[in-house]
Amino acid sequence: MPALAFARAVVLLALALALPAAGAGKSVLLLQQDDDAWLSYQAFYAGFQGALAREYGADVMIYREVLDLSRFPGAPYRDALRRWYTVKYQAIRVDAIVAVGPAALTFALSARRDIWPGVPTVFAGGDRETLAIAERGAATGRMLQFETPKSIALARTLFPRTRNLAIVGDRDLTQTFFPTFDESLDRLAGELRVIDLRGLAMATLLERVAALPPDTIVHCTIFSLDGDGQRFVPRDALARIAAASNAPIFGDIDSYMGTGAVGGQMSSTRAFGAAIANHLAPVLHGALPAEPPPGGTNSWSTPVVDWRAIRRFGVDPARLPAGIEIRYREPSVWEEHRPALLGVAAAFLVLLGLVIRLLRERRQRIVAEQEASARFTELARANRISAAGELAASVVHDLGQPLAAIQSNVESMELLLEADPPRLEEARAALADVRRDDQRAADVIGRLRSLFHKSEPRRERVFVESVVNDVTRMAEGVARRKGVTVEADLDPAPMVVDADVVQLQQVLINLLLNALDAIPDGTGHRRVAIVARHATGGVIRVAVGDSGPGIPDDERARIFEPFYTTKSKGTGVGLAIVKRIVESYGTQVAVGVSPLGGAEFSFVLPSAEAAP
Repeated sequence: MPALAFARAVVLLALALALPAAGAGKSVLLLQQDDDAWLSYQAFYAGFQGALAREYGADVMIYREVLDLSRFPGAPYRDALRRWYTVKYQAIRVDAIVAVGPAALTFALSARRDIWPGVPTVFAGGDRETLAIAERGAATGRMLQFETPKSIALARTLFPRTRNLAIVGDRDLTQTFFPTFDESLDRLAGELRVIDLRGLAMATLLERVAALPPDTIVHCTIFSLDGDGQRFVPRDALARIAAASNAPIFGDIDSYMGTGAVGGQMSSTRAFGAAIANHLAPVLHGALPAEPPPGGTNSWSTPVVDWRAIRRFGVDPARLPAGIEIRYREPSVWEEHRPALLGVAAAFLVLLGLVIRLLRERRQRIVAEQEASARFTELARANRISAAGELAASVVHDLGQPLAAIQSNVESMELLLEADPPRLEEARAALADVRRDDQRAADVIGRLRSLFHKSEPRRERVFVESVVNDVTRMAEGVARRKGVTVEADLDPAPMVVDADVVQLQQVLINLLLNALDAIPDGTGHRRVAIVARHATGGVIRVAVGDSGPGIPDDERARIFEPFYTTKSKGTGVGLAIVKRIVESYGTQVAVGVSPLGGAEFSFVLPSAEAAP
């Protein structure tokens, strides 16, 4: 032995001798055939360690050695390992040896004679030869039987048109870990065309799986060594193959899930590790292992699919067998947020109900408003007809003057035309007077007719001074009969508003007639004033005041109520109509004290530009 190696061995031996011997607890040496890059070994150890911890707690110590025999299979390497473990475990009591993999079992039985004589040995996994070796070496254990036929049956269920079966993996390891694999293929040969791709170089394999014929499924055993001698971690190799393959890939080992494989009857190496720990428990106590008997086989498998791969290859979810495990399925929005969505849906339904109710109420309100507007229009028209009746005397007086003038001018024209010679110029002047008086009569009739007008309100540019003059003339007869003087105080500047002329006339007539009625008989100072002037804020203020006794404070709040009246023959709708019309223009009727001493009703209207 070279000097450096000898010195290193001496140092390690000294360290080993310095360690305390195991006490009352149990110690297990686990010899793992390949390294932890194989995810299945990590899962096995996790299951094994967890089961032992549940059984013994802190009273068991596991010494784990990764032999890496698949990558370093030569005899010199195994001899070096035996020498190293002789030094390393010189002072360590080992109560049991667990060999994971057939090569690990062969190594364990060989090293046991020199390093751990008489220590019970348990194997985990292997083939028929493993069983023979175990029997010769007085070892016990469990086989891990991968259920390839079930995986292929699942694949054919999901892809019922399958006609071809491509096989991917190591030829040697297929025989080691799948001892009945070729027998399964022989049974399928009459149903499917088998495309054997085992033993190819990785580059060639990727090209082949990318160009597989239609209706092909791929089954992968264990791929760790390609035809060029390049080594791979099986899970990583399968991920590369799945990414290149144009056909769905199935397998039997749970660690293959998440690589792109569709699924299969997946055997859990984690569950297998727990089963080996349970098998080991009586051995540590010097008893025989629990059932099943040594050499018995178990599958510890379940059908599993990858939801992402299912969607990639367009598999109908209805084809999934009952009870199959689905992994990597992203929950739908409904599944992930069901309570929130139910709450939103409930809130939406409540809001929808409220909206429907509000729309129904809005429609009912619109219908009611339309009906009320129609009733108000008819009531306003009736009010105008009533006012026209009160103005009848004034209308008769206004018509009497132009009609008398017309008659007088016609008589004069007869005399002028009978003269010899006819006095034509004077006759033409008399005819012009007739035309003027006829127009005066037509204007009077037109003002009266407007009060009977039934059309819908139509706003247009209206000169306030013209409306005031028309209303004043229409009320002259009533005022004369009552002995009241009506005065109009108008701004010299044009006063133009956007309004319905009939509505504006009705407001002023109602206010003017109320003012005339408010002045009691027998008083000496009997006057009514209509004032219309520009006011600040771009508005025109219109007020009707009288010299009557005014309105008591306790009645001001009620005078605009429909059908409320203090007159013996009043209808109680005049002021209500005035209020309604004025409010439609966005303003209010104000009640105050007139400069004449009585009541004053006023309102404002926005000023519009004067007509050109």
